[in-house]
Amino acid sequence: MECTLVLSDDEWRAVQGNLLTVHLMGAEVVLVETDDHWDLERHALEVCERIDSEGGRAYYIPVSGTTPTSCLGYVAAGLEIADQLEAFPLALDAFYTPFGTGGVFTATMLALRERGVDCPMLGISVNRDVKTCGENIDEWWTALCELLDLDAARPRGTHEVFDDYIGREYGVPTEAGLDAIMMMAETEGILLDPVYTGKMMAGFLDHVARGRWPSGSTVMLIHTGGVPALFAYHRAVEDHLRRRGRLG
Repeated sequence: MECTLVLSDDEWRAVQGNLLTVHLMGAEVVLVETDDHWDLERHALEVCERIDSEGGRAYYIPVSGTTPTSCLGYVAAGLEIADQLEAFPLALDAFYTPFGTGGVFTATMLALRERGVDCPMLGISVNRDVKTCGENIDEWWTALCELLDLDAARPRGTHEVFDDYIGREYGVPTEAGLDAIMMMAETEGILLDPVYTGKMMAGFLDHVARGRWPSGSTVMLIHTGGVPALFAYHRAVEDHLRRRGRLG
């Protein structure tokens, strides 16, 4: 099975990070000009038509990869987390995820609620406003419940999404996000990325600074990957390290 990626061209394009990885794996990469990173559907469908016309049979995966089927990966992750919480045992005061199109957030929430984990779920948006994020939750919650033969009217529990940490736009690093990346690397040896997990951590740290989670709180943050993106943003990271006195 061959793979073709349709990606938006922007200032962060470099054969590094995720882009380097997909080239190594032999994917065809089609770069297109868009005003919005998420406005790729038309271009992707045109590529599908081209593949079909050449005798292939294209299977279209929408922007971000979020579908009810793909959400099952984080349903499984949520069930595994619930098993681990029970094994420790450990009671959570809150659970954080990055929020892009909402698949990770909604699927994890559904699984945790199914297993009786009722702590607040908090999503840190990396691209959309709160209203749009809420609509995405409704969409994926309904679709997942239908796929799994669950009652969509089941309680979702306390959940919130915050759009205060996006910065200029999706995919553009923020000062707070880069500071969060530095802090996690220095204190825990864990690498975050500037697009998703760095902004999630920045949101969490701001909530801590504002007193939402006092000392002794038990909060879980899910690491959704994306570490290769850190190296695609190496110039922004290097500039930030210089501003913070880490490089001469």
